[in-house]
Amino acid sequence: CLPRVTTQNRQGRVLAALRAAPTLSILGGHAPPPHFRSGSDFRDRSAKALCSKSETNGVKTPATPETETKMTTYSLKSSNFVHTPGIIAWAINGSAFEDDRSRILATICDVFPTVPVEAFRKLLGKETSYKIDGETVVFTVENMREEVKAIVEFNFDCCADSDPDEQLDAIQADLCRLLDADSTTGAACTHHNIISISSEAETYGFPDKQNVPDIQATAIMEAIAETYAHDTQDPQSLIANALGDIRHLCDKLNLSYSKLDRAAYQTYLEEKAQ
Repeated sequence: CLPRVTTQNRQGRVLAALRAAPTLSILGGHAPPPHFRSGSDFRDRSAKALCSKSETNGVKTPATPETETKMTTYSLKSSNFVHTPGIIAWAINGSAFEDDRSRILATICDVFPTVPVEAFRKLLGKETSYKIDGETVVFTVENMREEVKAIVEFNFDCCADSDPDEQLDAIQADLCRLLDADSTTGAACTHHNIISISSEAETYGFPDKQNVPDIQATAIMEAIAETYAHDTQDPQSLIANALGDIRHLCDKLNLSYSKLDRAAYQTYLEEKAQ
């Protein structure tokens, strides 16, 4: 009879169960040696040698006969620290208890950190079978999918007479056109978000004189926000922090803040009048 892991001191009970011979006697397995280890020491000694994988082309799916299902086979090897058939058998049986399922999954993933979580989820949930080759557990699953965030830069040719909102709408429409094609690369864009757009003048540093104050103000705001990234991002607080630190800078350089502020105000009035 397999002991059930309780909610208290769950990790300790998991490791205790791994040491217990009755727990690991399923499928002809045997208990790991008494010096079974866990944590970073165990991972450093055994993780690289415990798991290997190979990819193959599976049968063609009926819904899309032109597409082959990619399969990955994982080989979980035993070592002086781990008897894999017993551990996997224990984990599959223990996963029958919903309260213990997530912790057992986390423990197995800690033992074999190179195997995707979803692959173990399928194995422990009996969605895929496994076989034992000596003291190695072998199982095959379809290639796991995950969401990957990519930061990509695009340049678009737009009408110069259009305002930014019109250019943004045109870019949005063209992105939808580009992303509409069927993917044959194994990756497909599921979502996109336009963070910002910049004109050619802004990109290459030749802005129209009338836009200089606005561009400079935006650049200063971005610089301040980055400098005080760990503070509140409220604009008033950011500007107050920056002004206070500029006063400290003037003290350090033995400059008159008030004199510089008056000169800056005159520059501000001149630019605003343009």
